[in-house]
Amino acid sequence: MAKYYRKLKKQVLDLPINKRIIFISDIHGNYDLFSKLLKKIYFNSNDYLFLLGDIFEKGNNNLKTLRYVMELTKSSHVYPLMGNCDDIYFRDIVNIRSEEMFLNYALVKGHSVINEMAEELNIKITKDSNVKELCQIFTKEYSSIIDYLDTLPHLIETPYFRCVHAGIIDENDDNAYDLMHVADFLKTNKLFDKYIIVGHYPVINYQNQIPSFNPIIDKVKKIISIDGGNNVNPYGQLNALILESIESMNFYYEYLDDFPTINVKLTTNPNNENSINITHHDNQIEIIDKKEDYSVCKHLSSGKILNVFNSDIYFKNNHYHCHFGTDYQLKVNKNDKVSLLNKLKEFSLVKKDGIVGYIPNIFV
Repeated sequence: MAKYYRKLKKQVLDLPINKRIIFISDIHGNYDLFSKLLKKIYFNSNDYLFLLGDIFEKGNNNLKTLRYVMELTKSSHVYPLMGNCDDIYFRDIVNIRSEEMFLNYALVKGHSVINEMAEELNIKITKDSNVKELCQIFTKEYSSIIDYLDTLPHLIETPYFRCVHAGIIDENDDNAYDLMHVADFLKTNKLFDKYIIVGHYPVINYQNQIPSFNPIIDKVKKIISIDGGNNVNPYGQLNALILESIESMNFYYEYLDDFPTINVKLTTNPNNENSINITHHDNQIEIIDKKEDYSVCKHLSSGKILNVFNSDIYFKNNHYHCHFGTDYQLKVNKNDKVSLLNKLKEFSLVKKDGIVGYIPNIFV
């Protein structure tokens, strides 16, 4: 995607030092999980809630989620900001960037707010649709949503932390593009004077050995990355980073995912020497032996041989890649409750405390 200009909008806040502060990012139209997560953490009117962008897109309830957030923000303690997916309104509807891109969202990607608007208005989008006319209709019929999104900041500044969707490259740049798009911000060499709290880049992509979807807190750089890969990674979760109070500066987190739970029958104690987690930017594989539900694959950059579910394999640019791949075996205890993510004849892929791995089926 070519870099475009979006004028930076900054919101400056002061906060009480004795209130609970919650950070959630990358809801991606998953209304059910978002509302359940708020209930799980007992969100209430005394809390301060920061939503770090990508409120919608990629989910099945994009408009419902957005309208719910609009309702929440009637409370003075809820502060959403703009993510790159939320910016679709201004890139592809208000300012038509590309008719081809618009139709790609509607006809190829799917799970888009564009599809939901068309469905609500009983409009069928085809490759021959008049995109300019459609955008004019959407802009008129959804003017209140567009006006609301136009108020969202790209950066929220407090005396104690800063919130952006993706990261900060140049603090003097008035273009908000990087704040919404920069990838792997945790790898920056910069040190900040107060915490920068971000989403956008699923944290599992920082993990080369153990597949963890949990928030990462870098106390040296003062960066906290919280995107749990909800609606992006096939086994992702929605994270809530919680600051007990500014007074304490004690962070912890809760999460939810969409998977069924099962109880573990026996304790495992696997040996995970030299385990691998295949990350998004290094996910090219070679299929050695394709079976009914999975394939024996070689990870090209590491040379490791591992099993990958066929549902997680895709073909792009003349090569095979995987959305997820690991040989990590999860340590579990008898009576643990785990999320069941996928299952083979002999092994199951499960998640415990935000960490994913295999366990033998005799244990579940």
